[in-house]
Amino acid sequence: MEFLYTRRDDGGQPYIEITGIANAPRALRVPPILDGLPVRIIGAHAFEKNEDIEQISLPDSVRAVGIFAFYGCQNLRMISLSDNTESWGTGAIYFCGSLSELRLRVVRKRFSILRDMLADTDLGLYVKLAEPDNFQPECHGDAGGRFESSGSERDSFAPSESENARFVSSGSEYDSSVLSGNDRFASSGSNHYRSLSFGSNHDRPLSSGKRTEESEDKWTAELYFPAYTHGFDEDTYARAFHTWIEGCGFAYRETVMRTGIDFRGYDQLFDRAMADGVGGVQTAANIALARLMYPASMKSSARDKYKHYLSAHGEEILLRLVRERDRERAMFLLDAGLALSEAAGKAVLEATEQGDAELVGMLMRQRGEALRESAETEEFDLGDL
Repeated sequence: MEFLYTRRDDGGQPYIEITGIANAPRALRVPPILDGLPVRIIGAHAFEKNEDIEQISLPDSVRAVGIFAFYGCQNLRMISLSDNTESWGTGAIYFCGSLSELRLRVVRKRFSILRDMLADTDLGLYVKLAEPDNFQPECHGDAGGRFESSGSERDSFAPSESENARFVSSGSEYDSSVLSGNDRFASSGSNHYRSLSFGSNHDRPLSSGKRTEESEDKWTAELYFPAYTHGFDEDTYARAFHTWIEGCGFAYRETVMRTGIDFRGYDQLFDRAMADGVGGVQTAANIALARLMYPASMKSSARDKYKHYLSAHGEEILLRLVRERDRERAMFLLDAGLALSEAAGKAVLEATEQGDAELVGMLMRQRGEALRESAETEEFDLGDL
């Protein structure tokens, strides 16, 4: 692996802009420091059409991602970054057909980068949010409103300098708004609703200790943002173009504000997701599973609705998860009792056909436990008469 980069200067503060990479690994972790300087920018077209990268993690030092930075990376599945990144170049993830997950480390309660990333693609995406270290939840009123992180800044990645990086003297173009951090989209929604962060403490785990480059992020919330299609029709008589949007994905994206996430508004869209003609059962199931697995700021009525939907479609959802080799969500569905033991039996056969021996073992153990529990009956004692 060899990074290509150029040195830049911003008012006497030198920094690094990455302009490319040679021999990229499948899981790429961009270092926070190169050549003794902080990495601040992922340049325009830096990883364009790279077919090797499947996962990429950007350090907390990165402030901007240039236009078309990951354009056409067909095998890219996951991007991880922090809200220290203030600017997202247009088209950075265009034609990334395999992209399915974004991971955001919430450090400075800025959600504009997430909003801009979601606006940059119409694909269906899972979004995981990681809390800052020593974050303490604040709740003003009942659970189920807007999320605003209130923790202090945490330690960034431990500085490390890559020896296999090469200096490139030529500069590269990038979006004129990359360094300014100016908003490209206006915030939507109203700020007149009750403001809170996560719900009660039992809703999610709390992390502790300092974060290091090797430590695991503590995911406190997960949301699924459905895919959608959009276009326009020409009205020749009126000399106008009428835009149209099909699917609920756009509406779900509008629940992400620049200063927080409207969890209540997100949950209220579920009726629309259930009737969505674009994604059908798969879309609604993805939404429900993500919310139940990481139930941040969720009202009991929303929780019940999600559980009811998953129970009603448990077998169909389980078999689809097995075919996708999504072990985590498949086992959650079974452990939560949202799919019957008969469905587990069919899932075992499906996993066997897939050749997934590990999942077969997990499913058989879970099914065995469920059958033992159902076989247990209360003993009748004549002395109780």
